[in-house]
Amino acid sequence: DSLEIQLEDLNNRHSNKINEYTQLENAYNGAMDELSKSKIVIEEKSVLIKQLEEDISIVSDEYTRILADKEKSEADLNKVTAAMEVLDDKYCEVMNTNEELKQQFIEKKSHCSILAEEIDIALVEKEKLESKNEA
Repeated sequence: DSLEIQLEDLNNRHSNKINEYTQLENAYNGAMDELSKSKIVIEEKSVLIKQLEEDISIVSDEYTRILADKEKSEADLNKVTAAMEVLDDKYCEVMNTNEELKQQFIEKKSHCSILAEEIDIALVEKEKLESKNEA
């Protein structure tokens, strides 16, 4: 009778550990999904940064050409300067966003590592309980 109670208690603890493992696994999978989404956003921002860098280079070349051509009007120079400022502002904004996303990516990656360690611990405990149940 005492053995049945012990067996039932062991089975309950085993079920609890399986539930804990499932919750950890779900949390890990959720974090990995978020990590993938962050990675995609970072990749998209990197493409945007590259395009902005190309745009800045084009505008910079245009700016240099206009400066070299002294016959160009002051109005053209002002337009190019304004365009460079707008692009520079956008570039700075995207770079700041990219840095924030990189930091979030690092934090989420760290969180996933912690969850992976917790899952490993839970698996070891689960295996121990299964071994005890079989014995």
